[in-house]
Amino acid sequence: MNERREEREIAALVHGRYLFEAPETTGCPLLVGFHGYGENAEKHLEELRRLPGSSRWALCAVQALHPFYNRSGDVIACWMTRLQRERAILDNVRYVASVVAELKRELPVSDQLVYLGFSQGAAMAYRAAAGAGHPCQ
Repeated sequence: MNERREEREIAALVHGRYLFEAPETTGCPLLVGFHGYGENAEKHLEELRRLPGSSRWALCAVQALHPFYNRSGDVIACWMTRLQRERAILDNVRYVASVVAELKRELPVSDQLVYLGFSQGAAMAYRAAAGAGHPCQ
């Protein structure tokens, strides 16, 4: 008996999450950060707060779309794996573009936007700067 096996892809809606905090002042710059492999938005927001002058910025820590548990049961995430990598890159860039658009709509931020990433998140920051459609510094 011959069997035919095919691999196919289909788009699926996945909800992402991000944390943000902003000073009460209007016109503050926006810093969008991307955590490293095996971290989460909470950890990354803590790191963003450690940057000199960060209290004058709106800070956003974007959590990767691929969550998993570490050995102690914490929910952590990664940006992508080898499997369907090109699709994941496109999905991630669209996701970040939506996050930034929402923040710009809702917060009184200036036009100054900076992307910052750690480890695996550094590549994500680069991709966001190159393709998310929001001019950045």
